[in-house]
Amino acid sequence: MIKNILLFAIISSIGLSSFSQKGQRIAFVDMNYILENIPAYTKAQTQLDKKVKLWQLALDQKRDKITIMQTDLNNEKALLTEDLITDREEDIVIEQLELKKAEQFYFSTNGNLFLLRKQLVTPIQDQVYNAVQEIAKVRKYDYVFDKSADLIMLYSNKSNDISELVLRSIVRGEKIEKAKRKRAAANNQINGSESNSIIEEKQAKRAASLAKVEEQKAAKAKKREEQRVAIEKKRLERLKQQEKVRSQLKTNREGGTEAKKTEDKKEDSEDRIEKSTEKKAAANNKSSQINDSESNSIIEEKEAERAAALAKVEEQKKIKAKKSEEKRAAIEKKRLERLKLREELVEAKKAEDKKTNN
Repeated sequence: MIKNILLFAIISSIGLSSFSQKGQRIAFVDMNYILENIPAYTKAQTQLDKKVKLWQLALDQKRDKITIMQTDLNNEKALLTEDLITDREEDIVIEQLELKKAEQFYFSTNGNLFLLRKQLVTPIQDQVYNAVQEIAKVRKYDYVFDKSADLIMLYSNKSNDISELVLRSIVRGEKIEKAKRKRAAANNQINGSESNSIIEEKQAKRAASLAKVEEQKAAKAKKREEQRVAIEKKRLERLKQQEKVRSQLKTNREGGTEAKKTEDKKEDSEDRIEKSTEKKAAANNKSSQINDSESNSIIEEKEAERAAALAKVEEQKKIKAKKSEEKRAAIEKKRLERLKLREELVEAKKAEDKKTNN
């Protein structure tokens, strides 16, 4: 190890001397210092730590469950049959496989931790790298190293540390971006107020046009009412004149014979009797219609209640059938998983026996 360090120091000194001869400029940054002073990175790291604790707790619970199952099997092994022992061992193997899957799901190279870190931390790191490149181009640095990486630095001059420059550049960029967002929000608010005024103006015009239409409708209705009153007046006048003519004719007919008057009285009495009979028949028909309508409404109400009860019973049957089907599917799924795991165990045992025989 010491030889490697000395060799690296010799190579670095030779390289640096060659750099100085060519007039090349070198700087370095402390990536840990920069990231720790960026609030967004601290927040992202806190979220990652919380997730890791939750995932680790879930894995610990699975491990404790497996330990308890193994302990119970060892304590009860003397009281169990071979089939029960085999089932218990298979259950333990299943739990161990699930534990491995969970570990890979959370902490593998393509697991949740990797994806979440990529989602939260990578944009911030890209921001830092962009700031480093911008400063290196402006100040014409040929090489910029990361002090916190695996690079071994035996000596570093503070004047070559551009970590503060990178941090200020990021903070300045965030302030500019925040100001842009603020201006955009203000512009949106102004545009929104302008659009609101335009909408209010359009609504006012629409209300005025609606009021004008209503006024025209009222004028037309008033005119129609006046015409109706005039027509009714003329009709009443015509009726009055016709009544006067009838009265004159009646006076002229009163000079007729007495027999004519008797016949007229008889006809009047017959007309009255006929009208009375028609009224009674109409009243009876009306009463029967009322009774029929009431009975029909009662029958319809009972039929509606019966139909609602039948619909409710059918709905309950469907719900029960659905629940039983879901339960059956879950049991079948669990049985297939157990069969699959047993087949895997048998295959693994065969392969192990084959390897042992070979």
